[in-house]
Amino acid sequence: MKKITLLLLSCLLCVIISAQTTPSLSLTAKTLQTVSGKSIEAKMGTLTVPENRNNPGSRTIDLAFVQLKSTSPTPKAPLIYLEGGPGGSSTGYADSPGALEGWFPLLQVCDLIFLDQRGTGRSGGNLRYGSEEPVPADFFADQEKALAHLHQLIQEAQPAIKKRGVDLQGYTSAESADDINDLRIAMGWEKVSLLGFSYGSHLALATIRRHEEHLENVVTIGVEGLDETFKYPLNMDIQMQKLGLMVEEDSNLAGMIPDWNELVRKALARLEANPMQVEIYDRQQKQPRTVSVGKWGLSYILRRDIGDASDLPVFPKLLHSVANGESHVLQWFVQKRWGFHGINLMSQLMDGASGASPERWAMIKAQATQSQFGAMANTGWPELYEVLEVEDLGEEFRAPLISPVRILMLSGSLDWNTPPYQAERLRFGLPNSSHIVVEHAGHEQILPQPQVQRAILTFLMGQNVKSEQISLPKMKFVPIKGFAEAANHPSSTLSQWLFHLTKTEGLEKAMASYQTSKGGVSAKWLEGEIEQVAKRLVQWRRTAEALAFFELNAKENPSSFRAHANLAEAYQESEQTQLAVTHYRKALSLNPEQPGIKDKLSALEKQ
Repeated sequence: MKKITLLLLSCLLCVIISAQTTPSLSLTAKTLQTVSGKSIEAKMGTLTVPENRNNPGSRTIDLAFVQLKSTSPTPKAPLIYLEGGPGGSSTGYADSPGALEGWFPLLQVCDLIFLDQRGTGRSGGNLRYGSEEPVPADFFADQEKALAHLHQLIQEAQPAIKKRGVDLQGYTSAESADDINDLRIAMGWEKVSLLGFSYGSHLALATIRRHEEHLENVVTIGVEGLDETFKYPLNMDIQMQKLGLMVEEDSNLAGMIPDWNELVRKALARLEANPMQVEIYDRQQKQPRTVSVGKWGLSYILRRDIGDASDLPVFPKLLHSVANGESHVLQWFVQKRWGFHGINLMSQLMDGASGASPERWAMIKAQATQSQFGAMANTGWPELYEVLEVEDLGEEFRAPLISPVRILMLSGSLDWNTPPYQAERLRFGLPNSSHIVVEHAGHEQILPQPQVQRAILTFLMGQNVKSEQISLPKMKFVPIKGFAEAANHPSSTLSQWLFHLTKTEGLEKAMASYQTSKGGVSAKWLEGEIEQVAKRLVQWRRTAEALAFFELNAKENPSSFRAHANLAEAYQESEQTQLAVTHYRKALSLNPEQPGIKDKLSALEKQ
């Protein structure tokens, strides 16, 4: 009897464990449309998986995904897109007709799956923690205080997140790789292909290690190997030196920057001696704040954007302006990085679990003493292990990858985050690999390129792409002085300059500067710049100055519907009803098919 009882209990335990670990699937059909009107048959899905497969008592979480059906009668294996981060989500692409237009060509070959990895987007495992404490005003000036703030946030966040029932040990690349395989099984696919960007490439490689027999093709964009989560500090110095060589070749900058290395040193030294005060808009507190920026802050900004070719063009102007005591370009970058009061532990947990080999940590430590940016390449690491509740995946996870899986790796020649040599090193253990270096591309510029999409399509169809060569146009640097419509950047626009002048030297000086700066660019561009500065001033609650720019725009662009509609709204907000009515009528005379404007005008005329 005792044996029978034990057997029954054993069977019951197996049933319980099976119920906890067997994925369940839910699908809802939907038709989506691209911006050009192409229809896409889709399924919106959720897959229930264990949060921590190493814990038999783990709760389950739902993974959200969207399946876009292929237009081919004989599609290849479904392609699962893995977003970067860690922390990025991808199901939102299905909500955007414009984004769907960009992804549509891939449907010629196979189904496309947008998967929100665990802890991201619409999937379960919310790892975000909001703090009521504002970011310290000297966060960008004092490294010790910045890192202490980060440590404090993590120590507050972990128990708060665990109170929601979250198992922090479940957020690793190994678990996410198993999620991919569970999705494959639940959908009844014999094999899948993967397309991983940035961290998504790291996850794709982890999936190769754990489930290579179920992968048809793998494409990685910006390759982060399994022992390359943490960066070599001297790579940041090398990237800055490469940028200096490009500056030397630019005839428009040569006279302005005779010595690139000296400019970098001077900018860092100036902020180390005298941190700059810049005013930013705190979105959480909904008011302006003055913050201090020192050498640490500038190094942090450079580190965050040095691999992105959309920001690299303004680096010479940024450093030149800082070295000469000007803060308007710096202010834009600080504003860009001043956001959520709190932390999303997704990045820390996933990166911390992937870790680094002892040899890599030793090299990182040695290089930090040689780099002019110190340990900035890995901000806060490895010290974060002191406060972070994470288990290292170990050397078996990080060991050299050897696999027959067919893989295409794409790298940008200007990508510091995932430099091309990382892909070349991986290829030694991947005999069925191809590597394309996209010239003049940074970390973010590869996937949107038509040539890249054609190469990916060719590869997914089973063809050879080893001879492919892709080159983007050379980067155009933003002028050190003045404004150029063709070589532009949000930090260095006319609107940014006028906004800065209005706040620091007054409206009259800003208006005078506009008159001397408006030559050599199109009227349409100028209209957009004036509108932008006016709307930023509204956000900053500087309504009188904003109104002055709205008035300027209507005066400079008398035939513009937008200029008059914006001015009418500004007059309405300032309770100048008759002027609002006048300009609403003018806007409608220029563009009669505007029901929203008609309604506003009708409401005012009834008052």
